[in-house]
Amino acid sequence: MEIGPQEPATLKVVDGTPSPQDVSEFSAACPAGDVIYVPLFSYPVTLAYNIFGLEGLVLTADAVAGILNGDITSWEDPAITDANEGFDLSGLPDIEVYTVDQDRGSVQAMTTWLSEEAPQAWSEGTLERLPGNINFGSSFEMTEELAFMEGAVAILPVFEAFNAFVPTAALPVTYGDDGAEEELIAFPDDPQLAKIGSGAMTLSVEDQGNIAATPAVGGIPDDEIFDLAASKIILQEDQPVVGWPVLGTGHLLVCDDPADPLPLSVAQYALRLAGQGALETYGLTPLPEPVRIKTFEPLKVTVAGEN
Repeated sequence: MEIGPQEPATLKVVDGTPSPQDVSEFSAACPAGDVIYVPLFSYPVTLAYNIFGLEGLVLTADAVAGILNGDITSWEDPAITDANEGFDLSGLPDIEVYTVDQDRGSVQAMTTWLSEEAPQAWSEGTLERLPGNINFGSSFEMTEELAFMEGAVAILPVFEAFNAFVPTAALPVTYGDDGAEEELIAFPDDPQLAKIGSGAMTLSVEDQGNIAATPAVGGIPDDEIFDLAASKIILQEDQPVVGWPVLGTGHLLVCDDPADPLPLSVAQYALRLAGQGALETYGLTPLPEPVRIKTFEPLKVTVAGEN
């Protein structure tokens, strides 16, 4: 996703796990205060593609890896057709991968997933910027071109793909014990799957209490940071607790300066239920409730009744 210019630099949103450089640059603009950073939201990520009328194409991790590394250039490649019986993929233009020439949390999330699910097909590891021959200066420019170029693909947050009216790939999730594994095809238009999938993030707490979260990948939530009931998710009978397998995790950096309490106050609101609900209206996924509660300590939230 694309985060626009943010002034003043006493409050900043990054669309992925903040890097040491992110924190260092923000600290330079906060000389009189302490820097606080916490997770703020999740957002589902997929491979968007321009093939008119073929919404819901299933792409395995191996297929996505092959497309992104250039090994797969035809929509009739068996890695794609084998998972999509009934789809006519003949006569389509060659696949062209679109990228943005800047670090992006969506790329971080997708390449984290590929590194775990398709390590033999994807050897690049986790990246924040995808190499490619067709680069754009911004996500807006890329999605605008993607909407008109048949056969083109791009890693995008699901809500950006929806806004651009381009189809989005469904992704498989494998779950269950070894020897009794099953597969679920997850579709990106189900916000409940995104909420479940967000519980697959991993948290790290710094000595100062700051919290960083990884992308949430795999679709299997961690019981220690995910509460199904608190997420207000209603599952169908016998539906497994399995979610969307690729989500970026946005973070909020705050300059906690006693002389300027507004940034901390805004951050506290953003992590309250009302703030999380407001983010959800834009297509973002609220944090799992246990993660949201963990942010209260570094953000100095006083809990009294409604959070």
